[in-house]
Amino acid sequence: MFVDGCFWHNCPEHGRRTPWTGPNAQLWEEKMRRNAESDLRSTRLAEELGWIVVRVWECQVLRNPNLMAARVLEGPSNC
Repeated sequence: MFVDGCFWHNCPEHGRRTPWTGPNAQLWEEKMRRNAESDLRSTRLAEELGWIVVRVWECQVLRNPNLMAARVLEGPSNC
């Protein structure tokens, strides 16, 4: 199970909606791109090793940890 942080993994509800600006804009764009690539790589590797991968957002866990735990226990299609 992966709990993806809303900021670092670009949550659809809380992720960045505007382009990066300022002197470090390119650095942040590349960092977020690498995070997304790492997420895909981690998922693929775990699945290749026979794991069932469940990914949930940080905000979902914070909002209702008991509900998210129940959904995880029910199976990945419920997350």
